[in-house]
Amino acid sequence: MSRLAPGTRPAPAAPAGPPDPAVLPVPPDPAVLSVPPVLPVPPDPPGAVAGGALSGPERAAWTSLRGLGRLLVEHVERDLLDHAGIPLTYFEILAVLAARPGTPLRMGALADEAGWSRSRLAHAVARLEERGWVRRSRSRGDRRGVAVAVTRSGCAFVEQVRGRHDRAVRAVLVDALTPEQLDALGALAGAVAAHAGALQPRDR
Repeated sequence: MSRLAPGTRPAPAAPAGPPDPAVLPVPPDPAVLSVPPVLPVPPDPPGAVAGGALSGPERAAWTSLRGLGRLLVEHVERDLLDHAGIPLTYFEILAVLAARPGTPLRMGALADEAGWSRSRLAHAVARLEERGWVRRSRSRGDRRGVAVAVTRSGCAFVEQVRGRHDRAVRAVLVDALTPEQLDALGALAGAVAAHAGALQPRDR
């Protein structure tokens, strides 16, 4: 910094000019000004793991159940595809309808019994209708609804394939357990299915 000569005064500072019109003030963010209050997290019930996390035995049960379901379905489906040319889900739809031959079943009721969403069921029923195994019609009393009934050829196909299906189920499940274990498994599966079904939305 240069020094001033003795007796000289510094030049007065230039007055500040008007604000630059190109630089606009930033308005406050309304999201920051209106932050919703943080609601308190309800406490876990007595005996529960903090935060709802699964305990070791709970996680092991869930992992085993998922793996078991996958193995069972894969075994039976592979057998049906190899020997009957249809996936397990198609057989299950036909079996539900064959249990009431000649009686149309509404798509919503069929979806509930088969455990499918209505969109997936509509696609599967269309494929089965192409093969001549089911027939779609308008529901009685509700012209907007669709009902499905199994045909004679569909019933005959189910009876032809049922033995193959049952042998595959026996090989992968029944032969692995005692009658007492099968009874216990059926009771446990029924309890879980009833609980899980109550948690599902009514219109899937």
